Amino acid sequence: MTKEDKKLKVRIFMEVLGWPEEALTEHLKKIIEKLKKHWKILNEHYETPIKLEKVDKMFTSHVEFEAEVPNFNDLMAFCLNFGPSVVEILEPSYIHLTAGEMQDMLSDLISKVQIMDKEIKVLSAQKRISDTKLNEMKPQKDSKDDKVKI
Repeated sequence: MTKEDKKLKVRIFMEVLGWPEEALTEHLKKIIEKLKKHWKILNEHYETPIKLEKVDKMFTSHVEFEAEVPNFNDLMAFCLNFGPSVVEILEPSYIHLTAGEMQDMLSDLISKVQIMDKEIKVLSAQKRISDTKLNEMKPQKDSKDDKVKI
């Protein structure tokens, strides 16, 4: 199988959320510029940021682009690292992967899940500690007359 046989043509939709408004498109453009070093970007379309109604000062925006990707492993790595909303494989309609290629991708997936799991556990523990400290700082009520003790 040649390198050409492993190339994929994909359409990807990526969303971002944040502020300030002008930073969103700039952030998406930086991601596309990084990709251009490894992928052939065929086209790209950036949406104008939209203010979220329910969240003060937050905006959302997205980019939709088509690209030629060298191989499925590169596409998988991109998905794990950048978390696009949608990935559509336009070509080829059939993909042949060796057991070694699948093992590499599964190892990358497992590694990413383990990193995220560890981060979630650390954040959860930090939140419990913060909650405990916050509760300790609250004034205590006297049960007899519901007056706050100082």
